[in-house]
Amino acid sequence: RMRAGTAGLAAIGAVATGSFGELLLADGLLRLGRSAEALEVLERTLGAVRSRGERTSESELLRVTAEALVHAGGDPEVVDGLLAEARTAARGIGARTAELHVAMSRARIGSRDRHEARTQLEEAIAAIAQETDEADIHEARALLGTATAKYDSGERGELSR
Repeated sequence: RMRAGTAGLAAIGAVATGSFGELLLADGLLRLGRSAEALEVLERTLGAVRSRGERTSESELLRVTAEALVHAGGDPEVVDGLLAEARTAARGIGARTAELHVAMSRARIGSRDRHEARTQLEEAIAAIAQETDEADIHEARALLGTATAKYDSGERGELSR
């Protein structure tokens, strides 16, 4: 339905969604278990964002791409690389909420370097605790507890949304 609505708006010359709308579409596809389609949307959108120099959504696109790769059974090294790139992009524009989301994804996914993932989540919580939505902080703190328990047990996490 999202695609049909976007196509209808485009047919009358309206700008339908932009990168944020495509990000929502990809997230919806992931929730439906359609990771290959989500990856296509994300790849296309990330390319467009980069060609326009639109840095505001780059970190979120990279983060969701990493999550889509996890769903698709992608290489953990590539996933970690995308999350590192997403963190750098968020920091580059001072987007603390996006940086928190990246740290939360790393904790949820179960990064190869669990200690670093836990440390980044702690740092992101501390940096943003006074500036963000309480729900984000609550979820991040819950993930920190889970990440700590997984780190202590040596377990790699599973992505759950």
